[in-house]
Amino acid sequence: MSDGFFKWSDEQINELHTTVLDPGFWWSRRFEYPWALSALSSKDVILDAACGTYHPFKFSAGGICKVHACDVDSVLPDERYEFTHASITALPYQDKTFTKVFCISVLEHLVLSDITQAAKEFKRVLKPNGKLYLTVDYPTCDLPGLYQVLKDAGFKVGAIGEDMEGAVSSTYFGRELYCYHLVATA
Repeated sequence: MSDGFFKWSDEQINELHTTVLDPGFWWSRRFEYPWALSALSSKDVILDAACGTYHPFKFSAGGICKVHACDVDSVLPDERYEFTHASITALPYQDKTFTKVFCISVLEHLVLSDITQAAKEFKRVLKPNGKLYLTVDYPTCDLPGLYQVLKDAGFKVGAIGEDMEGAVSSTYFGRELYCYHLVATA
């Protein structure tokens, strides 16, 4: 998986679990979820970091592998995942717990100091050579800055994917946004 912008030609879905992915409000999730789910295997132990109350990734991932989910908001309990009420800046998990950490469209909502602390926490809870899967809205998120934060936290990252031809975008929230995906290695 190379880093880059989601393209209209990428796999997309309109429904996941029991959630209809409205093309307006959920514009990027239709691309993010199939991308994230395609990275899972039955041997994985994953964290859905800042999972959101009703966001369905944790439910669907729970049918594939062992899922832990955390958020600062309360989430309804479900047998498909283990939920912990926690911030991604102070994860309450042991070091080297997860094979993969997913953080889908979250970091662009945080200040730089919180992004920096979250990156350190993701690195801490990932097993050696574990993978961090991130999606962020662009241009809300400074991509070179994000890559530097990840490097400073000890992650190996690839090159920034800059090809925007055919990139998925939306103006639903008042300005044009694109959705970017990347994988970093602990």
